[in-house]
Amino acid sequence: MQVSICPNEQLTIRILTLLSISNLIEPPELGKASDDTRAIPESLDHHTLLMQSLSRMASEDIQVVKGQELEVDAMTMPSTSNLPDDLLHDIFYSMTLPLEHNDHPNDRMSGSLSMVPISHVCRHWRELTLTSPRLWSSLLVTAHTHPAMVDAFLERSQNAPLIVRIFGIEENESLFQIAETIAETRTSRIEEFRIGEFWPNDMARILALYEDKPAPSLRTLTVDSRYDSDILPLFRGSMPSLRNLRMKNIIMPWACFQDLVVLELSSDFETPAKEDVLWTLRHSPALEILSFTMCEESSPLIQADHTTDGVVRLPYLQSLQLGSSTSATDDVLFVLSHLEFPPTTSVRLYLCGELPEHTRLGALCPSICAVQARVTKCTLRLEHSFSTYTTILEDTDNVLRIEWEHDSNWEADAASMGNTLDSVSLPGLQSLSIFIMRSFPPKDEWVDLLKCVPTISRLEVDLRQGRTSSALAKSSVLFDALGEYGAGGEVVCPRLRHLVVASVGVVQTEPWEALGRALQSRALKGAPMLDSLEFIRDEEGQPEGLALPAECVPVDRLAELVRSIAVVQVGQDHCALQVP
Repeated sequence: MQVSICPNEQLTIRILTLLSISNLIEPPELGKASDDTRAIPESLDHHTLLMQSLSRMASEDIQVVKGQELEVDAMTMPSTSNLPDDLLHDIFYSMTLPLEHNDHPNDRMSGSLSMVPISHVCRHWRELTLTSPRLWSSLLVTAHTHPAMVDAFLERSQNAPLIVRIFGIEENESLFQIAETIAETRTSRIEEFRIGEFWPNDMARILALYEDKPAPSLRTLTVDSRYDSDILPLFRGSMPSLRNLRMKNIIMPWACFQDLVVLELSSDFETPAKEDVLWTLRHSPALEILSFTMCEESSPLIQADHTTDGVVRLPYLQSLQLGSSTSATDDVLFVLSHLEFPPTTSVRLYLCGELPEHTRLGALCPSICAVQARVTKCTLRLEHSFSTYTTILEDTDNVLRIEWEHDSNWEADAASMGNTLDSVSLPGLQSLSIFIMRSFPPKDEWVDLLKCVPTISRLEVDLRQGRTSSALAKSSVLFDALGEYGAGGEVVCPRLRHLVVASVGVVQTEPWEALGRALQSRALKGAPMLDSLEFIRDEEGQPEGLALPAECVPVDRLAELVRSIAVVQVGQDHCALQVP
């Protein structure tokens, strides 16, 4: 019985339901190839079983496939008689396309292989699939891929552009054989080429097959090595149609790339020279995504129009990510200083080492000023590990993220906080959340930080990630800083109205005494009274009972300086206490 469907919104659901069943049945290992490659699918029990299951769905109320129940009403099953073949074709084709950033090399039903069961549902579908070369043009090559099946797909694809994905999670000689076959005869047809999960030697072996083969149709190139790998120029450097370039842990001689839309480069060892990258960016005005991690640079290669002067305008840029190793921070700042992009761009910077003195990102790159102006709420994370000290500034709307990393042996460890944040201007910032993990800057560093955020009305300090009862006591220096003068002669954070402090452990005297002194100092300096003070106690496993001990907290004095005080006990039945 032929399956029937009609052109309404149920169409896609029905077809995708049929196709999704292929994931319920694990395909078998391929045996020896048949002389007639077109007969390969018929010889597989997996495909036969799937074909039968799909066909029965049209006439049965309930179809069971490997314990999965699927309800189908044959009487209400829509009709395919009025469905245009081109629409059905497009639905099928969408099933062959790889995911944008999440390939699944272990999914044996990926790519054109998903068309095998589809071609067995009914005569109409079989005729449509077998006469549509594009449906057989998406090749996934792994250690489980049989060369004869790839040959069959290549034959059926005729002259259609190819999507080739080669993954080396496991390797065998048949994988390399398939890669060689494609390289020798089909390179000119490759539109998208992805290779990954290989060890360096195997990666070099695969890519050497494509060294001297031009790729005039190639639009997307993605190469992802497990470790840093040296490779020869791919496709003879002749990729005139290339628009998307993603490379990870690959040291590739740079070429005169231009007209790119996506450029993502990362390596822990060596990257192209900044001059070459700027040349590419200057000749890629349509760029939408730029992600570039700089470390040790290779020597500049591009000579034609090789200049680093002037602004590089990227009017369509949506996402900008620039990172550096310890020795390359200056190079990142150099590239950034040449860029111009719209205020809607999402900016993420990763910087290692101390910034040059008096660095102002907005002055260095005026486009960042407009991005920074969009930030109204952000978090600040202070992390101190065994070897590094890290400061992370990130807004809650994914507009801006800046991460500074320093060697933990750097003088005073946390001395970078005020210096690095001083490089950022956030004129519209209203709320700041500070997360502290095993890092407690001194008072003067807190003062420098608070001077950088004069517009905030809400300040949250979360000490719980450190999971230590001493964290709250050490926060006294922060509260002391709240009572100091800011850059304009008034108190720091003059618009502050709401203060939230979260901690673990026993309530201690020192921070509350410091807060009392700070609030008194703010009042003397003309700052308005806080509207609210909230203290969050996270003491999971502690005895029930919420208290605000008078011997620890100067309630009376704080009540004179704050309109509302609340103590919140996390995980207890009675969660909050209001102190008038």
